[in-house]
Amino acid sequence: MLTFDAATGEHQSSFDIRQQGFIVVLVDTFRRLHFGNFAGLFSKIIYSIAGFMPVILALTGGYLWLSRRNKRAKKRVSRALATSQLIRQLHLRCSCRY
Repeated sequence: MLTFDAATGEHQSSFDIRQQGFIVVLVDTFRRLHFGNFAGLFSKIIYSIAGFMPVILALTGGYLWLSRRNKRAKKRVSRALATSQLIRQLHLRCSCRY
């Protein structure tokens, strides 16, 4: 890696990973893993798919939760409707006797 001054274009430093010690090489492998540069385009595609997995899981989980919540709400409404109809029928039966 070469470093130049942005204003003057003057060479500032050089860095060759092949001439460094074990620790620096080890840290550089983590950089390559982080950016997906160790296996070319294939690894970047796999990393992209793995990166989208939390988003996909959140969206599908939210969809399942909403659909389940709506089913429960419909059951509650139908149960309340059935109860109110039953109360109305009982009320009509009782009021007819008097």
